[in-house]
Formats: sequence, C-alpha cells, structure tokens
Amino acid sequence: MSRMDQGAREMHAGRHRIGAQQLIDQGAHRNATAPLEPLANFADARAAALQHLLDLRLQRRRLGPKTEAEHMQRLAAPAASQFDTRDKANTRLLAGRLCLVAARDTVMVCQRQQIHAVRGRMLNQGGRAEGAIGVMTMSMKIETQSPRMIANMLDWSEIDSVFLDLDGTLLDLAYDNDIWLARIPELYAERHGLSVPEAQAALAPKFRQWAGKIEWYSIEFWDRETGLDITRIHREEAARVSWLPGARGFLETVRERGKRLVLMTNSHPLVLAIKHERTNLLDYFDAAFSSAQFGAPKEDQAFWRAAARAEPFEPSRTLLCDDNRHVLRAAQLAGIGFIRAVRHADSSREPHRHEEFEAIDAVVDLI
Repeated sequence: MSRMDQGAREMHAGRHRIGAQQLIDQGAHRNATAPLEPLANFADARAAALQHLLDLRLQRRRLGPKTEAEHMQRLAAPAASQFDTRDKANTRLLAGRLCLVAARDTVMVCQRQQIHAVRGRMLNQGGRAEGAIGVMTMSMKIETQSPRMIANMLDWSEIDSVFLDLDGTLLDLAYDNDIWLARIPELYAERHGLSVPEAQAALAPKFRQWAGKIEWYSIEFWDRETGLDITRIHREEAARVSWLPGARGFLETVRERGKRLVLMTNSHPLVLAIKHERTNLLDYFDAAFSSAQFGAPKEDQAFWRAAARAEPFEPSRTLLCDDNRHVLRAAQLAGIGFIRAVRHADSSREPHRHEEFEAIDAVVDLI
C-alpha cells in the first residue's frame, strides 16, 4: 500500500472517529442541559456509532449472532407446556448462557447473552457510572422428527408382549464377535499348530456351513469341532460383557408400563448363565427362552411354533426387537405384529443397514 493510499485511509477512518465522538459529545451535552431522554434510546444511538467504528477497525467483524426471522415465520407457536419451568431454567444458567432443553419432541429455547465492553461513560442521572452495553439475542431451535423417527413410534396401548433378542439388542455384540472371530481362531491355531490366518481359513467354511442352524448356537457342537472348551473361553472373557446404551432403562420403562417382557435368544443356556452373572439381565424378564430348549433357532418357524406353546401370546399385539434380519423375517412370517430392527448391535463395528424393516439405533429409541 502506498503512503498516499495509507494516508487517505487514515483520514477516512479519522472522519468516522470524529463523527462518532461528536455524536457522543452531543449526547453528553444534551444530558447535561436538557431533560433526560430514555437511556435505551441513547444507548441505541451510541451503540450504533461505536459499532460502525469497530466494524472499520476490525474489518467488519460481527459482534453478535444474526437473527433468522425468515425461518421463525414458518414455525408454529409452541404451547406453554413445552417449556421448562423457571426453576429448571435457573439451574442451567452458566457463563452467561441459558438453555432450556425439553424432551425430544418439544421445543428447546436458547438465550445467549454477549457483553461487549465500551470505553467511556454510560450516561445516567448521575452522569458518572461506568458500564457496558449488552447485546441480547434470543434464538429458538425446534427439534424436528425425521420420517424414520415417526415411523418407529409405537402406540403402546396396542402392545401386550415385548419379545427381545439378547446379543446385539440388549447386550453389546462386540463380546461374542471378538470371541468367535478373534479369540477362538487364536486358540485353535495354538492347539493345531497353525498360524492365526491358517486357523481362520480352516474355521471359515465351518462357520458358513452352520450359520443360522441350531448347531451354530450349540456350545457342545463347537467343543467337538474345535477341540476347545468354549464355555471356559466365554468365562475367561466375561468381563467384557456389557449392556448396550439405554437397554436397562428401556427394560425398566417397559415393565413400568405393565407389558410382559420375554427374552427370545439363540444364546446357549451355558453362555446365557455367564452373561446373567455379569448383568443380572434375567431379573428384568417375566420369561426367557433359548433356542436350545426348542431344538430350533429363531430363524426357523419351528422355534416360533414351540414358543407359542411355551409362551401364549397374541402375535398381532406383540413387539419383537432383534438385530438379525433372518430372525426378523421368520418373526414376520409367524405373524408378529410389531417388528423393529436394531442397527447398533456391535459397538466396535459399523451399524447394520436394515432396509427391509423399520430400524432403530437402539431399543431406547422406542420410549
């Protein structure tokens, strides 16, 4: 920048500073000689002048959030019951920011206060108080529900029984996947003098052959196939058994609503006992059934026929949650009225993609 351009810029900025100062001086003179005008009017004028000057010096930096009235015009006015009480609001006051966070289907109101210090005096009746001009903005955020969320909403008055899968629906499937895809191949390799990749290659055809069949879920079957003590492996890894987020709260809420809770699992009774020792999960249920009891997995219609004999229920008034699409198809064929597919079955892996059934991230999404 040439000296001439720089000088012109300084003269231009100087005129704005002089203009702003004259406005402030005029205000001070009027305050001393004329009846006091409303402080708010003077503060607005003073703030406007100072804002203009600061914009030039700070390269038109904005001092506060911009309101978006065009969006607000499309919003329906919320009911008073959708806001938190003042007592709740006061508890959330922190560092000049107030947030009223309501339920997922209501309104969240945020009030943000930014204080911009202004040099000089703020004139009042005494003419001596030092202060600051506060810029207050109010923003409203409406938490809308997506079509997927709306589709997953349930009318609980139409449901009597709630059938729940265990692994991948209530408990983190990472525990089982790590045992079968990592720990068992490692131990199989040690026992048979193989490398881990060789052991995985040897086991993969067996896994594919028996997947979805009652043998796949049989501990005794895999003891024979691998030469390992599968129950002992589960017990050694039991510290990793854990609930999926929100699962226990979901069970408690469903019980409070008076629904019959039934565990429908392919988990072998020996493994189920280990998981119960870690979580006390069976205490939440009115009844629990393993496919080993029926001699057929949940993927098979024989399971659902046996389940109907052991646990009388009205299929059209029953909800089933499961992460296995083959099980969901079998339940649909058996006439289960409400079916939800769980996406986040394994916390260590990507979510399932369920396009065939209405899907939820976790069972807690249903309450």
